[in-house]
Parts: sequence; structure tokens; C-alpha cells
Amino acid sequence: MTLCRALVAVCCACLALAQARAQYLTTESGCLSCHKVPPPDNLFCRAVPVEVWAQTDKHSRAFHLLHETDPADPAKGDAKRTLVKQILGFDLAGAFDGPNYQRLKAGGDAETTRKVAVVKSCLRCHATWPIAADERYPTRPPAPLALGVSCQACHGPSARWDLPHREQVWRTVTPAGKAELGFTDVRTTAAKAALCTSCHIGNLAEGKFVKHEWYAAGHPPLPSFELATFEAEMPMHWIPLAKKPKFEFRDDRPADEGALADQLDTLKRAGVPAAAIKPTYRAANFPDAAAKGLDPTRDLPQARSAVVAGAATLETYARLVGEYSRKSAAGEPGFAWPELALYDCAACHHRLRYDPALERRPMPRGVPGRPPLARWPQRGALLAAEQAAGYDAGQAADRWKTVRQPLAELEAAVLATPFGDPASMQMPAEALADALFQLAADASNTAFDAAAAHRAAYSLTDATHLETADYTSARQTAWLLRQLFAHQGNEDARRLFLDKGEDHLHLQLPSKQQGSVIGNLHRWLPAAAAYDPMRFRDELGVLRKSMPRDP
Repeated sequence: MTLCRALVAVCCACLALAQARAQYLTTESGCLSCHKVPPPDNLFCRAVPVEVWAQTDKHSRAFHLLHETDPADPAKGDAKRTLVKQILGFDLAGAFDGPNYQRLKAGGDAETTRKVAVVKSCLRCHATWPIAADERYPTRPPAPLALGVSCQACHGPSARWDLPHREQVWRTVTPAGKAELGFTDVRTTAAKAALCTSCHIGNLAEGKFVKHEWYAAGHPPLPSFELATFEAEMPMHWIPLAKKPKFEFRDDRPADEGALADQLDTLKRAGVPAAAIKPTYRAANFPDAAAKGLDPTRDLPQARSAVVAGAATLETYARLVGEYSRKSAAGEPGFAWPELALYDCAACHHRLRYDPALERRPMPRGVPGRPPLARWPQRGALLAAEQAAGYDAGQAADRWKTVRQPLAELEAAVLATPFGDPASMQMPAEALADALFQLAADASNTAFDAAAAHRAAYSLTDATHLETADYTSARQTAWLLRQLFAHQGNEDARRLFLDKGEDHLHLQLPSKQQGSVIGNLHRWLPAAAAYDPMRFRDELGVLRKSMPRDP
């Protein structure tokens, strides 16, 4: 073994022993230093993620957006700091020890402790500070707050996996094996969707949830979330699997197994279970694909994201409703009932007008005046059921029943009394989430080729399967259709649902760093208020007539 390999092995062993004491590595000298340029002789990793993340991705500025401080201009950011003070009920800086937002205050009176806890709940999504890191990092963040949602926020604390992941044989480790070292699975679509929606929808177990009182105080409302669209607009800092050339370990291993001894030893010393190391990348990541005649390396990546995440997104929402209901029913502090952020915002926040010529509001599913759950995640989940059933109408209906039954029970519990009874909502919400988890897994294990993308798009143009009177459901459908058309090579995909350049659904997200979330509200909210369901149904009808039923 070379001296270099020996040092790597010793470092891995030390890191494994120190797991409980140090989970995070310095982002600047670790992730950022290596990923500024593509590694040499590596066909798998050809992207330059640091450049994309640092220069165009809004995630890198997630914490800065809370204060917008500029040392050269003390007045800059006053409006944002005032807004954040209005939301929190106190100055953000009041929870920090010093003026530079580097460390939270330690100890102190009960009020200081409360402020620190509130700010930490913001940092779960606006920085890299998960609940799991609190014991090791009570006041100083695991990664500098100035980095916002940094590499380790999404990919996991890298102290144990940083060195082994530099080895090419790392590709043959299963997602579960990588998770043993703290590495987050971001390649499995359902897992990636769960990661993203933990902030973009909420996850109580991870301390991520925007309560209605924050919205009422000025926090921008979270828009509906469609994974493929948000990935494209972020923009992506990775190369999708289908666009990678044939890379090492994808289909086979080097003929000389002895040449891998040092790499395998690095994995072993880092703590990778031997059973988690497979012969190839395919075997590690797609164990059932070969038996079904599937080739995931040729899947249309955004079509997969659009369809599979449809089930995973509704799953996140169902788990959020179920977990909050459980905590509220048990009387846990901080979980008062009702929590209005759990419901369909438009049930209350809509223009009070009467127009007999137009159907402006969704038909009530219960007693008028009782807000229902949000409808927008449902169409994507139905699409996942159709994909899992191969777009056979009968099989898709049977597949959807496994979701529709607990969904109907949950909706009945929500509408039985004003705001529902949390004790009655918990079990159907959990059953719904479990059914959606299985649906996402089943849909994942199918082919996402051009034919599947066409069938998915054709299905989405069927207005009878959509709550067209709901603006957010319409926008969700339009986002899905744009992504599915784009991956069929349709250059006009971004012009779908534009009328003489008018974006009447306001499909454009405030993407990249220059896009203002606050400024976007002045375009999004008027679009929602002026939404015309009949116009959208007509657009779907025209699109459907332009498409052959079969690819």
C-alpha cells in the first residue's frame, strides 16, 4: 500500500471512531475546493457544482436573505431586517452573540433561550443546521451560516464519507450503505423529493415547518412544489445519469480486481458494510431493473422526477398533516389546534365576488366554510399511479384505490367539524403516507422512456381528472406538462400556456439569485386572483387534440 493510501486508511479509521464527536467537515476546504473543477479521468463527475451553486443557485444565499447585511452600506437590508423582525417578533441579531451572525447566544434567561430556539427553526431550512447536529453544535453552526443551504445540508455530514467518496469504487455502494456513513441519497427520485419537500412543504421530525402565524406576519407563502420544474429553475448543478457517458463501474468492474484492493480497503476502514458493496453501479442502485428488462441509465431524468415525485410530494404533505395531528391530539406544547398552514390557503384567501358566468371556486367537498386540505399535490400522485400501472386505465384505477381510500378517510375527518378533529385525522393521514411511499417505489421501478413521457402528458390533458377550478392545481399540471414536453425534444415546451407572451398562470419562478421571492408575490397573487378555469380547460383541450393518443 502506498504512503498516500495508508494515510487515507488511517484517516478513515479515525473518522469512524469520531463519528459521534464530529460529523461535519469544513465546507470551504473540503467540498468547495475539489468541486471547483471536474476531477481528471472521471467520466462520472464532469459537472462543476461549486460554480453553479455559488453564482446562480438561490440556496447559497438562503441565510443572507434573512438579513441582507452589507458592511459597506449599513443601511442596506433595513427593509428585510424589519420584515424578519415582524415575522419573528424580535430582531434576528438579538439571538446571536456578536454582530456578524456567526454564533448563537449560549445560556441566558428564558427569553434568550426562546429566541435562540425560534431562530434555529428558521435555520433548519435557511442554513445548514439540522436537529441531529444540535448536540454537537449547540450554538456554533456545523457549517458557516454565510454558506446558506450548503453542500452538507443536502448531501449529509461528510466527516465519514468524504474520503471514501473520492474513490471510484464508491459508486458500487448501495444508498443504504452510504447512509451508514451519513451520506444522503440524492439520486433515488423519491428520496430526493423527500429531501426537497422537507423544506418546501415541511417535516416536523426535522423541525421544518412554517406556521400560519409566520405567514400572517409576512413570511412569503410557500408555492406548490413540482420537483422537475424546481430542479430546472434552480438550476441543476449535476449531470443526469442519462447524459453521462459510460463511466467506470457502471456495467462492469475492472478485469484486475487486485487493482481495487486499496480502494476497497478505504471503504472498509470508513465503515462501509461489506454487504453494501456491489459489483457495479447498476447492481447497487437498481437491483430490480435487470429482472424487469429496464435500463435506468437511459431514462428521461426529468420525466422520472415529474412522475415519481408526484407521489412523494403528496406523501410529505400527508406525513406533515398526520404528525401535526398526532402531536396536537397528544397536547404537546407548541402544537395548538387548528394550525391553518395545514389547509388549502385559497379556501380562505380568495376574492369575494360572485360571477354566475364563471366557475371560480372549487366545488366544496363538505360543509361550506370548513377549509379542506390542499388539492394541488393530488394530480401528480394520480399520475404516478398511472405510470405504475403502465397507463392501463383499469389497472391504474385499481392502483389508485390504495391511495384514494385513506385520502377519502382523511378528507372526511378534516371536514367532519370545523378544521377537523386531530385525533381522527392522524391514522388516515399516516395510512395515506404509507400508501404513497409504496406507490412512489412502484412507479420508480418502471421505464421512463419517450413513450411513457407521452402517455403521462396525454393523461394530464384530461381535465376530468383535475380540479380545474383550483389555481394551484392548474399551475401544478402546467408545470408537469412543460417538463414532459421538454423531455420529448419539444422546443416549444416553455411556450405552453402562454397567450401572446402572457404568462396568465405565472409559471415563471423567481429563479437564480437575482429572482426576488418577495417581488414575485406581486405577480403570483394577481395571477391567482384572476385565474380563469374555463380558459385553462380550453387550453388543455387544444393541447389534447394536438396529440396522438398513443406515442
